[in-house]
Amino acid sequence: MPSKNIDICCIYSIEDYATLRAPLIDPLQIPFGISYVATILKNNGYNVDLLVLTHDSDLEVVMTDYAKENYPFLFCLTSVASEFPFICKVCKIIKKRFPSTYIAVGGSHTSLFPDYSIKQPHIDCVCIGEGELAMLALASSIKQNVRITSINNLWIKDKLSGVVEKNKTANFLEDLDSLPFIDRQMWQPWISNINSPYSILVGRGCPYRCSYCSNHKLSGVADGRYLRYRSPDNVIAEIKYILISNPSAESIYFEVETLGFDHKYDEDFLKKLRFYNFSLRKPLSFGCNLTLTKEISQSEALLEKFKAANFKFLNIGLESGSERIRREVLNRPYYSNESLI
Repeated sequence: MPSKNIDICCIYSIEDYATLRAPLIDPLQIPFGISYVATILKNNGYNVDLLVLTHDSDLEVVMTDYAKENYPFLFCLTSVASEFPFICKVCKIIKKRFPSTYIAVGGSHTSLFPDYSIKQPHIDCVCIGEGELAMLALASSIKQNVRITSINNLWIKDKLSGVVEKNKTANFLEDLDSLPFIDRQMWQPWISNINSPYSILVGRGCPYRCSYCSNHKLSGVADGRYLRYRSPDNVIAEIKYILISNPSAESIYFEVETLGFDHKYDEDFLKKLRFYNFSLRKPLSFGCNLTLTKEISQSEALLEKFKAANFKFLNIGLESGSERIRREVLNRPYYSNESLI
């Protein structure tokens, strides 16, 4: 069946939601992975749509209604482990309503368990690692009606034989400044409170290897540098971009596993952020994640620089009040209870 209106539909699922019509509570819940994929596809001329589904969504009704107006040639979905059974259910219904469409699933679950993921009957390919360039190459192949093969980061299932082509995984993207600013407009219909703080992705990867977290495994799915930060100038450019569309914005949350690891980067970032922020008629307030370490707990000067840039809060994962549990079980960076207090 020929495409009607939409070329590509990106699907995001969420378990805890605000309402069925607008599941995301606020803009802080916008996921960056699939947002970057959708934005890059859109910037390259594809007509991209977005669906946000919950575990209480009536999938049969949603997909039946969607098929009345649209017939995408590609569905892109993302999943963490806890969402994967639901995503498989979504894929089954997609294939029922759109039998000739192509289904690609990415995210941390397929990156860590590609063998299990590609075996699911309604999934045509899975993405391992970062998906922006892979999805762009996949969309191009489908659009041109050429054989889908030899695309880095993709494991591709032959529809007739079921044989899986396991392509190599490209190195982690080195230059995060090369990525576009995410298209936040497509998320607005799915957000209950659009006036809450915005979030901006500052970096990818984590320097630590906490036992309960997937980062130490995800760092091994590709070669190259796993821990990467955007340049301060690029982050500030995105703040300016947000303020153009919403001059009344008051707060920005910097999404990153942690600031505080690279003190040279932190000082440059905080210096430029402070200079820009106080050039505004109404300065913004900020927040971010900060992994507590012995060095940070003893660096009052660094914390003062966060304060001077108008950071109003820092998220710190305490995890446990037991130093032994943190050290022997959780593999946390070292900090004493005394330094924590």
